[in-house]
Order: sequence, then C-alpha cells, then structure tokens
Amino acid sequence: MGLLGSVTVTVFRPDPDTPGEFVNGRWVVPDRINLEITATIEPLNDDKQIQRLERRTGQTITGGIVVFTEAAIYSVNPATKTPGDWIEWQGITYEIVDVGTFDDTSMGYAEACAIRLEPQP
Repeated sequence: MGLLGSVTVTVFRPDPDTPGEFVNGRWVVPDRINLEITATIEPLNDDKQIQRLERRTGQTITGGIVVFTEAAIYSVNPATKTPGDWIEWQGITYEIVDVGTFDDTSMGYAEACAIRLEPQP
C-alpha cells in the first residue's frame, strides 16, 4: 500500500566512497549518488517545527518540505558532520535535516523534514 499523492523525486545521497575534504581551506562536499524514490511531499508550515529545526541547525529556514516515504532516507548528523540526503522537488534542492516515523501502524513510513538549500556563491 503506497502513500496517497505519491510522486517520484530524485534524492542525492553522499557517496560513502568519496568523503568530503578540505581544499585550500574550504570544505568540499563529497560526491553524491542519484536515487529515485516515491514520496508524498508537503510544505513545511508548522511554526513550532520550523523553530525547532532552526534551533537544531542554527540556520534561518527560508523554505522547507516534509517528505513521507517508505524508502530509506537520511538526515544530516551534526555530531559527526555527516551530510544528509538532498532531495529535489519542483526544481528546488532541499537537505534532509530530521527523520522520524510517520505513523503508529508499523508500516515503515518515514517522515523527514528538509530545508531549502540556498544557492552557493
């Protein structure tokens, strides 16, 4: 049984075989592997959830989405500095910053919050 309103989206996962590194004093993110998953996407519009994510990430959130999926999806790990998956939806790239369980029925759905990645200079 799939999620209602599911679409196919592209996930960009850090490649474990190419860790990030410092180049000329600047951190360069690792290569990413492209995957396609099926998910239901909703805008992130819960003020309490946005405030919690801003405290956790230390960033002002200018846009976000909530991703519901049966696929494995990974968030950023601030303790180890491991980057999270990126997801592209409607031409915008977001970084997964929080993953939890969506329901209490043991169906295996993940609920992931993702914040908009600002264009890099």
